[in-house]
Amino acid sequence: SVKGFSFQPGQWGHLSVPSISPVPHPFTLIPGDGASNVRIFIKVNRSGFTSKLAKACVDGKGPAMKLEGPHGTPCVPAPGMQRTVFVFGGVGITPGLSLAKAASEASQRKVGLYWSLRSLELLHRAAPLLEPHVDIENTCVQLNGAGTQEGGADLPLKAKYDMKDVFAWLEQCGQTYVREGVTSAMVFVCGPPGLADAAKAACKKSAGGIHWHLHVEEFLFLPSMSFGSKRPQTAPTPARSGKATE
Repeated sequence: SVKGFSFQPGQWGHLSVPSISPVPHPFTLIPGDGASNVRIFIKVNRSGFTSKLAKACVDGKGPAMKLEGPHGTPCVPAPGMQRTVFVFGGVGITPGLSLAKAASEASQRKVGLYWSLRSLELLHRAAPLLEPHVDIENTCVQLNGAGTQEGGADLPLKAKYDMKDVFAWLEQCGQTYVREGVTSAMVFVCGPPGLADAAKAACKKSAGGIHWHLHVEEFLFLPSMSFGSKRPQTAPTPARSGKATE
């Protein structure tokens, strides 16, 4: 609960936990229950800040924290776009948990969704925020990894175990939109480089016969500099950026 803290869909904040790290860390902001409540979904890595934070919160109390921000200028909903679709990888879904609603309400149309993930827990936590705003017929959720079969028939968002590549999915969406008279749509991508590259290739070839406007969201917590074969990290500069391509 952060009294008086407000943010726009897609923005992020810097979470400062002095007892764990001298550097504030950027995380996407997700609406909570109530005007002054903010949620943050964090993927815990084996070591580093997120691991230390998880251990510090085991007792349910957690260390002293401060939330700075909000930061960023949301690019969704985009003016003039007749449709919006989202391509996510794993915990990259976090911007979509508020942007899907914003895009759907702005266009009065539900959004398309492509999401490849491994965490069954993340799927169940995110689904209630997505389902009211997602066009199920233009949705592809791929649930992979050990233990995911436990969800059985009760999986939300019609999660599947079969693989469908991003290009084929955008091709399908484009064809559907063209039949509805749509000439341009936006693709918002947040995920690993391979996923972003596949979306870029599909947009470049106008998959489905439609003109795609591409936005790739990137996390640049510690920018790296290239010196020969080594890539040492520069001074900590928590940030997040987006790249838009026509």
